[in-house]
Order: sequence, then C-alpha cells, then structure tokens
Amino acid sequence: TIFGAIGGAIFQLPTGIKKETGLVSTEQTFPQRFQTGIKLRFFEDFQFNFDLGWTDFDKWDYLELQFDRPVSFLSSAKILAPGLVTDTSLKQPLGFKSVWSPAFGFAYDLNSRVQLRLGYEPRETSIPDDAMSIQAPLGFAELYTMGMGYVWDKDSVVDFSMAFMQSKETIYADPQSENDIGAYSNSSNALNRNCLTCTVTNPYPSLDVRTQLTIGAVGITYRTKF
Repeated sequence: TIFGAIGGAIFQLPTGIKKETGLVSTEQTFPQRFQTGIKLRFFEDFQFNFDLGWTDFDKWDYLELQFDRPVSFLSSAKILAPGLVTDTSLKQPLGFKSVWSPAFGFAYDLNSRVQLRLGYEPRETSIPDDAMSIQAPLGFAELYTMGMGYVWDKDSVVDFSMAFMQSKETIYADPQSENDIGAYSNSSNALNRNCLTCTVTNPYPSLDVRTQLTIGAVGITYRTKF
C-alpha cells in the first residue's frame, strides 16, 4: 500500500529483491606460527621425533565482508544486529584462540635403503565451544600417519605417506528457559544460540548440531640433490 511504502521509506525498511549481483571483498591476517622440535636416535636403527607448534589464531577475532554496493538482505539484518551489519558490510565474529599442538613421530631403519615411519598428532582446536560454526566445523582432531622412505640412490629418496584425520563435535542448543536471558550454557554464538538479536550469526537457533570432518590423504614425493 501507499502507507506501507511511505513508512518503509521513512524507517528504511527493506523491500526485498529476488536477485542481486556485485562484488565482495575481505581482508584477513595470516597468523604467525612458531614450531620447535627434537629428534632422538637410539639403538642405531630407531628414531623418535617430538614437535611442538603454536599458531597465533587469536588474530582472527572476526571476519568482515565488504560489499561494493548496498545489499537488500543487509538492510534487513542490520535491524537485528546494528553492531555487526551495515548496508554494505557484514562482520562475522570468530573469537579464535591461539593454541599449542604437539606431534609425535617414530621411524625404524629396516635396512640401509628402507625407513618405516609412524606419526600421531592430537590437534587442539583454536575455535572455542561458543564460537563453533558450519564455516569451520573443526574441533579437536586426531591425525594418524604412516609411511616409508626408500633411498633410490646416493642422491635421491622416494617417500610414500598415508594420513587419516577425523574431528567430531556435538553443539547442543540451550534450554528454552535460557532464551534471551544471557545464561547460554551450551550453544555456539555462531551457530545455534537461541537469541532474537543473534539471528544474523546463528543460522540454526535452538537446534542441536553435530559435525564430522574426515580427511584421508596419500602422498608420494621424490627428493634429489643437484
């Protein structure tokens, strides 16, 4: 109606557009990383490796998307989250944390040409429980590796490797009694928090969410001196 059109213009209410096109950009700092380790050889044929790494994911406090023009759905979203959304930008809180991760490796020299290897890495997640999202469904993960190295000649080595990693997470929703009172005991503020003003960052409010990420990899490398 004409009254609706006038009211929408006065209060800048969104009207809705079926399709919009444009450009979007973002800027993100690649986190610094520190890694150290030690290698021990014993009984001539056995080798043990221990590595410890730290990644400064604390720099990833939020992800901001900048659009090259006003977008209709952002006009709707900014009504509920004016601190995160404008007509041309969307800020997604991340809240990542910096973590230490150890890694363990074992090698056995079967003979002068063949070395057998095993590895294990318990990867602590950099994503806090209240920041889990479907964009990065990676919680605590365990990486298992095995492989072998073959000395082709005095200057060349061929390496074979296999790796398997899996991460499973269950993010429970909050009880209905905790709606909008701030005592969110279970949920993630980037996934399923039962909060009216958090709908921009929570695509599945009040729903339990389970994620599983499984990665398998096989590799072969050839190294030579020249």
